[in-house]
Amino acid sequence: MICIRRYLTGPENCWTKKWSCSDLNRVEPPMRPGSKKGRVAVSTAIQDNFGISVVEAVRFGCFPILPRRLSYPELMPASWHEGIFYRTEHQLVEKLTYHLQPGNACMAERNAMATHMQQFSWEIQAPLYDDLLETLVRP
Repeated sequence: MICIRRYLTGPENCWTKKWSCSDLNRVEPPMRPGSKKGRVAVSTAIQDNFGISVVEAVRFGCFPILPRRLSYPELMPASWHEGIFYRTEHQLVEKLTYHLQPGNACMAERNAMATHMQQFSWEIQAPLYDDLLETLVRP
């Protein structure tokens, strides 16, 4: 876990904070591209088989800030890699700080990324799975 608060407010040690469900805000319905509710999706994952939570966040309009590992580089077009991937904690903090500044909404990039992630939506994937399964069960 990376503690961004440590960089923004001082030496508070939240590495050892015990989080409970009462610390979490109520979950809102998914956002659509252009929504003003969410702008950034951050992952510090060390294990993730596909990255569906990142795909969904980007699909609904969040700008991803991701570690350059796991399946994430395969999910994102190479032309976006420089802007969204980090290798060090320092790079993570720099990218997050930039994207949290007023005026750095990156709407064009967020909309392009949301459009790209549509290919993973169930509405598109379900018919493909149906067709594949039909070919397997036909005599």
